[in-house]
Amino acid sequence: MVQGNARLKFFKDSRGLICDEIKYVDTEIEIFFNKLKELDIFENSIIIFSSDHGEAFNEHDSFSHRNLYDEILRVPLIIRFPQTLQRYYRKSVDDPVGIIDVVPTILDSCKIPYYPNHFQGTSLLSLLSEKKSFSRKYTFSEHIHVKAIAILRFKLITSKKTKRLYDIIYDPGETNNLFKNKIEENSLIAIYDKLKSHIKTQVNENEGNLERVSDKEFENRKINLDNKTIERMRTLGYVQ
Repeated sequence: MVQGNARLKFFKDSRGLICDEIKYVDTEIEIFFNKLKELDIFENSIIIFSSDHGEAFNEHDSFSHRNLYDEILRVPLIIRFPQTLQRYYRKSVDDPVGIIDVVPTILDSCKIPYYPNHFQGTSLLSLLSEKKSFSRKYTFSEHIHVKAIAILRFKLITSKKTKRLYDIIYDPGETNNLFKNKIEENSLIAIYDKLKSHIKTQVNENEGNLERVSDKEFENRKINLDNKTIERMRTLGYVQ
């Protein structure tokens, strides 16, 4: 645990490193775009900017990306469509979407046949074309033993040790756990039960999908990684 002045220094240094990374990525994106233009394929390319997670900077007494608060879960999703799909230019949506929607959107944009029931996500073209056929009851996230689910104004973060319920409309910073107010707890039980039920449904669906794609061929397959790759995965937190 980093404490006191050392914690503040760590916080400032970390923000500085992230800012440097953003500048670096911005420079590399310009180089990439220029190369696409040089190859004369820029106007015919689908370009998607997103991230697998955000980063915590002590908003909830933690750093890195090991919690399920919105500073981790809310990431940009920006799509630049080619000229053939310019009817989708400069459109934005308020509906809850996720990176699980990226692959179906790419397939749909490229008119590549696919089975929608093979994906948890949905093509976003229906939203962008205002056909109103897009429907998602909730957004779900998980990290090891912690689960999070959000429906409209309420968000539940739960594990075996704790439960936290937030009104993300009036408390977007997720600082007021509604369960701390014992007087209101009874009135929140119905909301909690509904969210908990959706979590159970999603976990069961995820486990079913895992069983469907897992077989002995994949389970017994060994992948040999060189030391450089292993070290890079370790610095990213994927290998202990």
